[in-house]
Amino acid sequence: MVSIDSLDQLSDCIEFDAKLVSDDFDGRNGSSHWSVRLVCNGKSLCTKYSQGAAYRVYSRFNEGKCPTKRAVKHNWSGNISFHDHKILMSTLPTVPVLTDVLACLVMDSSSVDCSNFNDWCSDLDYDTDSRKAEKMYRECCETRANLRGMGLDLEQLSELYRDW
Repeated sequence: MVSIDSLDQLSDCIEFDAKLVSDDFDGRNGSSHWSVRLVCNGKSLCTKYSQGAAYRVYSRFNEGKCPTKRAVKHNWSGNISFHDHKILMSTLPTVPVLTDVLACLVMDSSSVDCSNFNDWCSDLDYDTDSRKAEKMYRECCETRANLRGMGLDLEQLSELYRDW
């Protein structure tokens, strides 16, 4: 079992890389979708990870320009100039970091702690007759098994991420 005393130690124990799969940002909404890989103790976990529009940076082609305050304030209402829209569209997704990805995986895996499918559905307000809910439950169970298979102490990681 890998012992991690602080989140700062994660990169010492876990190898991490991410590759952009798709980016459906349209200037207002959308996400960047990544394929991420974590390696620990010679075992790897590959999974999908998505980030919303807040995880973007202005590209170097903007020459340091940012949209006007009005564009940022009204971006979601649709009342922006062509110039500001062009700047918003030229943002780039930021590469996910290990602490963010692992936080999501730990939360997903901790959702199936000591529960069966019916209890899990009840806790998260899903319909027990939903195939989609059953698929999500199985994926959470698989994530938990994979993290444990990598030698990670999920209880310790849950504690580290408690106030994160």
